[in-house]
Amino acid sequence: MRKINSKYADLLFKVFLTLIMSILMSIIITFVNVGLHQDFLIKWAIAFLAGFAVSLPATLIAVPVARKIVKKITSGQQRD
Repeated sequence: MRKINSKYADLLFKVFLTLIMSILMSIIITFVNVGLHQDFLIKWAIAFLAGFAVSLPATLIAVPVARKIVKKITSGQQRD
């Protein structure tokens, strides 16, 4: 298997985190709103795509901001 250059690791982390969170949240929220209706998968897919489209740019902006805030209110050392 060919590996992706490590310079993309931070971006890939953000994309996968957003993907996983969007899947989980859209499934739960769709289930709460419509239950296991016959159109559940279609409604979930629409909710997921809308959520992912909003959450990816939000994650790309929010993570660096959150890191700066955490660095300011802590000793500045972070573990990965």
